Amino acid sequence: MDPSMAQVWQRLRVAILGAVMGAIGSGAIACPQSVAATLTQPHRAETQPERPQMPPRTPPRMRSPVELTENQVRSRLEGLLAAIKNQDIEAIVSFYAPNAAIRATVNLAGGSQMIRLDGRQQIRDLLELAYPQMRITAVRYEDLVIEIAPDRSQAVVTCTLFQSAMARDQPLNSVANQRLVFRVIDQEILITEDISEETSRSFPKN
Repeated sequence: MDPSMAQVWQRLRVAILGAVMGAIGSGAIACPQSVAATLTQPHRAETQPERPQMPPRTPPRMRSPVELTENQVRSRLEGLLAAIKNQDIEAIVSFYAPNAAIRATVNLAGGSQMIRLDGRQQIRDLLELAYPQMRITAVRYEDLVIEIAPDRSQAVVTCTLFQSAMARDQPLNSVANQRLVFRVIDQEILITEDISEETSRSFPKN
C-alpha cells in the first residue's frame, strides 16, 4: 500500500471508528414557537370592515423530556452501523454533537499516533476525502457495555469495534477499543466524546 493510501485509511479510521453509537434522528428537532399576543385597534364600524372570524389557535404540543435508556442506545447503534456501512456522510455526522471531541489512537509504521477531530465539520471533511477511495464492507461490535447515569442525561458506552474495508480491491481490517459519551442535547441523543484505541490493523501488500 502506497503512503498516500495509508494516509487516507488513517484518516478514514478517525471518522468511522469513532462512529459506533449515536442518535438516529436525521435532523434537528424544531422547537415549538410561542404564540404572540394579537394586538387589535378599537373597532370602528363606520370606517373599518368587519374582520373574518379566525379559528382558535391550538397551543403547541410539548414534547416529553428525552431520557437515555439501554434500548435507545442499542437502537442508535444499529442505525449508525447501517449509516457507516452505506457510507452516508450526512447521517454519520448528524449522530455527533456540533462540538463533539474525537480522539483516536492509530497504529502506524513508526508507532502509535493520536489524532484529534473537533466538531462535525472536521468529521465531514475527512469522510468526504476518504470515502470516494474506500468501500466499507463490514462493521460490527462485541462486548458492548452501556452505563446510564442516575438522572438518565448521560450514557457511557464501551465495546470492541471490528471494521473492514476495500481499497484498490484489497482488504483493510481494523480492531479498536471504543468509548463514547452520549448526552441529551436539545431533545436529541448525541455523541459528545469519542475515544478509540486501535489494537490491531492489517493492510494489503503493494
